[in-house]
Amino acid sequence: MDPVARDRAVRWMAELRAARYSAGFTQQDVATALGVRKSTVNQWENGHLASWERFCAEGREIGVRLVVVDQNGCVRDGLAEVVAGEPWARTELRRLAGVLRGERKGAGRSRASLAAEVGVSLWSFAHLERGQLNPRLVVLSAWVGSLKCDIRWQPVV
Repeated sequence: MDPVARDRAVRWMAELRAARYSAGFTQQDVATALGVRKSTVNQWENGHLASWERFCAEGREIGVRLVVVDQNGCVRDGLAEVVAGEPWARTELRRLAGVLRGERKGAGRSRASLAAEVGVSLWSFAHLERGQLNPRLVVLSAWVGSLKCDIRWQPVV
C-alpha cells in the first residue's frame, strides 16, 4: 500500500471528523444514523479506513460531500443523473468519477497509464472511472494523487 495514498485517505477521514464537529454531530449521532457502533465511527475517524459506502454515508448525514480540487487549487464539481433505486453513494461516485475522468482527459493521460500508476487492472480502472465499482479509499487516493489533484469535503448546498 502506497503510504502517501494512505496518509491522504486518513486525512480525508480527519477532515470528515472536523466537519462532523462543525455540524454539531456526535459520534453517537452518526453511528445511530448509519446503524453502526460508536466505536466503529471512532475507528474510522482515527485511521481505520471506512468503505466507500460508509465514507459517503457519514458525509451525507452531516451535510457534506466530496469535490475535486485540481492542481491549481480550483474546485471541480460535477453532476450525475439520479437513478431510481440507486444508492446515494453510487450516484456520488459517478459524480466524482466524472470529474476525475475529465481531469485525466485534460491531462492527456490514458486509462492504461493511470491504472498502472494507481496499481489496479485496466478493467478495474475503467469500471472505477465509470462509477461502476466502489473504490477502496486508498485506491481513490492514489487515483486522485496520480492526477495531481485532491478531494475535500464541501457543504451540500
